[in-house]
Amino acid sequence: MRTIGTVVFFVIVGSVIEFISAMIVPLLILLASCIIFQMSGAISPSPRAPKKNHEAIKSAGVRSAKRQFDSGLAHTPMEHSSAFNKSDKSTIIKDIKRNGGLIIDKKWLKLILDGKKTWEMRATKYKQEGYIALIEKGSKTVLGIARIDGYSEKLTIKQLRANKAKHRIPESTYSAESYKWFVAMKLAKVVRFEEPIKYQPKPGAVIWIKIGEQEAVMREVARQIDILSKKSANGLQQKPSVNVLDIDSSKHWLKKLIKNEPLSKGAMGKKPCADDETVFSEKNGFKDGLIHLKDNQREYRFESYRDALSALRRLPDLQWRCFKSNKSGWKKTSTWV
Repeated sequence: MRTIGTVVFFVIVGSVIEFISAMIVPLLILLASCIIFQMSGAISPSPRAPKKNHEAIKSAGVRSAKRQFDSGLAHTPMEHSSAFNKSDKSTIIKDIKRNGGLIIDKKWLKLILDGKKTWEMRATKYKQEGYIALIEKGSKTVLGIARIDGYSEKLTIKQLRANKAKHRIPESTYSAESYKWFVAMKLAKVVRFEEPIKYQPKPGAVIWIKIGEQEAVMREVARQIDILSKKSANGLQQKPSVNVLDIDSSKHWLKKLIKNEPLSKGAMGKKPCADDETVFSEKNGFKDGLIHLKDNQREYRFESYRDALSALRRLPDLQWRCFKSNKSGWKKTSTWV
C-alpha cells in the first residue's frame, strides 16, 4: 500500500513540474527576446528628428501678431512708403478691383496720406483686405492707395487714449456718448498719387465705391502706379513720411536712443531755446495732453514734460513742437536757458 502511495505522489509531482515547465519556458523566451530588442534599439542610431512644419510656425506667428493687434495695444509704427516695385502692380490692381475705394473725410485722409494717421476708425470690420483706393469725401476723386493689414476688435476708451498717435482723434470726440467708431482699420503702404483721379459716383454709396467697375478709372490707377514705380526705380520716389509713434513706442525708442548718452553741454538744469528765442516749456509744448518731439525718422509723443525734457537734454538733434505762441512750429535747440 505504501509503495502505491509513493508512486502516485511521484506521478503527481512530475505532472506539476511538467506543467510549470510548459508555462515558464515560453515566458522566459519572450522576456529574453524583449531584452535583446531593447538592447538593439539602444545601440542603434537615433531616429532623425522630424522636420519642423515651417508653415505651421509661420501661421502661428501670424495668429500671435493678429492677437496683439486685435488687443488694440500693438505699438509697431505704420509702414508708410511711396516706393513701388513693378511686381506689386498686378496685386494692387487685382485688390482694388475686388475691394474698391474707401470714402474718408478730408481731414483724416490728409493725415493718412501724410503718414500721420495709421488707424482709420470705423464702426465695424469690413470684408475688404489688401489694397484699397483712398477717396476724399465729397470730392469724387481718388487721391491714393493703401493696404489694409487687419482690423482690431472693439477698442476701449483706455486703448484709444493709449494709441492716440495712431488714430489722431481728440478724446473729447471718442469719449462722447454718441461716438460709435471703435474698430481700427490698420493701414500700411500708403501712397499719394501724383494727380487726383476722377470717378463716377454711385447713388447710395457712402462708404465704399466700386471703382473696379469703371475701366477708365482703373486705367488711370495703373498709369499712376507705373509712374511711381519708375520714380522708385530711378531713386526719385517721394520722401517717406516720418513714422508717428504712440506714447509707449516713444518711450521704448527714446530709452534705447538715450542709453549711455551724456547730457549736452550746458543742458544741466536748463531748458532748450530755439534760434527765434522760443523756450521749450509746459505752457507751449502740449497739445491735447501730449508733447511732440521728432528726429529724421520718427515723431514721438510724451505725456510727461520731464521725460521729454530729459530726451532733449541728451539728444541735441531732436526737434520739439511749440503750439501756444505766435512762433508756433517745429523748433531745434540752439542754446540752453
